[in-house]
Amino acid sequence: AFETDGDGDTVSVLAVGADFAAIPRDARFAQHLFQRALDSARLRVPLDDQFLVAAATPAERRASARLHLRSLIKPTSGAFERFYMRPISLRITRLLMRTRVTPNAVSWATLALAFISAGLVASPSRGAVVAGGLLHMFMRVVDCVDGELARLRYQGSTFGAWLDTVGDGIGIAAFIAGVTVQVAVVQGHPELLWVGLLGVAAWLFVQAVQVAAALTTGAAGTFQVIEWGHRKPTGDRSLVERVTGSLELLLRIDALSTYYGLAVILGAYRTLLVAHTTLTVLAAGYFGRQLLRLRAARA
Repeated sequence: AFETDGDGDTVSVLAVGADFAAIPRDARFAQHLFQRALDSARLRVPLDDQFLVAAATPAERRASARLHLRSLIKPTSGAFERFYMRPISLRITRLLMRTRVTPNAVSWATLALAFISAGLVASPSRGAVVAGGLLHMFMRVVDCVDGELARLRYQGSTFGAWLDTVGDGIGIAAFIAGVTVQVAVVQGHPELLWVGLLGVAAWLFVQAVQVAAALTTGAAGTFQVIEWGHRKPTGDRSLVERVTGSLELLLRIDALSTYYGLAVILGAYRTLLVAHTTLTVLAAGYFGRQLLRLRAARA
C-alpha cells in the first residue's frame, strides 16, 4: 500500500494480514486480479470491504499505509510496547521498508545497542549513565522493528525468530552486568558484586530454560506460546501459577526494559540490582520446575 506509478494510473490496495498490491483503476481488471489471487490461494480470506482498503487518492494511500503498519502489531504485545514502543518503531519500519535493511540486520543492531547501553551504564560519568538508560529503552523500540519488517515483507524465518528472542535475553544480561560494575566498582560497593553476578547468572539460566521449553513444545523462536502452568485455564492452576499469571504482563521484556532504564536514569542502581536478582532467582526456580513438568507431560 506504499507505491504507485508516477502518472497516477494505479491505486494502492491493502490486504490486511495477507498481501497488498498496486492495481490499475479499471475495476473490471481489478476484480479479475483479485479472483486470480484467490484462485491461486495467495489470499486466504474473502475479499470484502474490511479486508481490502482501496486507496485512490494521496490521503487514502496514506491512511491505508497507516492501517497496514498497525496490522503489524502482534496480539501478544505488552502494555509498554503498545503505549510508546510501537508508535515509534512503526515510523522507523516505514522509513526502512524501501531499503535493503533486513530484519536480521535490525536484530544484530539491537544487540549492538544493548551492549553499548551496558557499557554506558558502567561508566563513571553520570551523563553517560543516563544516556545508557535512555539507550536501553530505545533499544527495545528498535527491537520491535525486526519483527515488523519481517511481517511486512514476508521475510520471517526460524533463525530470525531465534536471533530476536535470544538477543533479548543477552541484552538484559549485559545491562545488569553494566549496573553491577556501576554499583560494585564505580560506586564502591564490592559487597554487591556477587548479588549482581548472581542476577546475571540467574537471568541466563531462565533464558536457557525457556529455550529448552520452546524446543520441547515446538514453539520455534518464541517464548510467548510456551504452555507454562500460569497460562492454563484458571481452574487448573496452582496458587503460585495464578500469581505468576497475574504478574506476567507486568514482567514482560518491554516492561522490564522500561523499569530498568528508568531505574538507572533515576540513580536507583542498588535497588534495581537487588530487585532484579531476587525476582530472577525466584523465576529460575519456578521455570526450572515448569520445564520438568512439560517434559514429564510429553514423555
